[in-house]
Amino acid sequence: MTRNNIFCAEILPDVLEELFFRNARIQSDNAFFWMQSDKNALLWGDIFLSAALGIHSTYCIGENEWHDCIHQAKRKAVRVDEKTLEMRIDWNEIPFAQEWNIKKAGQNKFVIKVKNIVKEEFEVLKEHFYFMFDKRYVRWYYDKEQCGEFPSNFNEKDGNAWKLLHESDNFSKPFRVSAGDTVGLPDVSVSFKPLQRGFAHQVMNSGEEFSARLVQCGRDGAFLLHPGEYDFLKVTVEFKI
Repeated sequence: MTRNNIFCAEILPDVLEELFFRNARIQSDNAFFWMQSDKNALLWGDIFLSAALGIHSTYCIGENEWHDCIHQAKRKAVRVDEKTLEMRIDWNEIPFAQEWNIKKAGQNKFVIKVKNIVKEEFEVLKEHFYFMFDKRYVRWYYDKEQCGEFPSNFNEKDGNAWKLLHESDNFSKPFRVSAGDTVGLPDVSVSFKPLQRGFAHQVMNSGEEFSARLVQCGRDGAFLLHPGEYDFLKVTVEFKI
């Protein structure tokens, strides 16, 4: 065996393990949660339901200074089995981390539990947890009376960029998005249970840079995050065809 072959034989298991834990996924029947290098995505079979950054958390600490868990942090799966994916996220420039526990919770259903880890006290202006869905999703529902269509485009000149469609601080009902008559795409319901005060959930249209339908939970207004570890959010995601 040559020196190069010996080197490859020694390093390959570590490389494969690193690739696996940076590209991990779990399955609930036909639904998938997939942690990829550029997003956390929901899939239905081999069809991507997520757009742009997919499922992510983001923090604003100054005027237009956002730190999201995709571009400004390091993500790594720390446990993957048939029922559970656990992910650790460490932000690069703020003293903050999160642990996500994504668990299969029945047929085509996941429960995501998020824990915050604050390393040093710092001020936050906005704290959001997003689901970005593909633009093929054309309708949203909160209940029978509060529902509607997503705008047909994402243009700022038409008033459709970052357009808030509905907001509520009542978390007893989920938001649901539907692709209407598009064959093969399931309805997806997202139910948030924030474990801190001051949160609301919204459904929105993004701008052209993402071209996505947003379901999010968050809070705005300057506040301090104090050092410690605490449960932050529980989210139930369910798919129905």
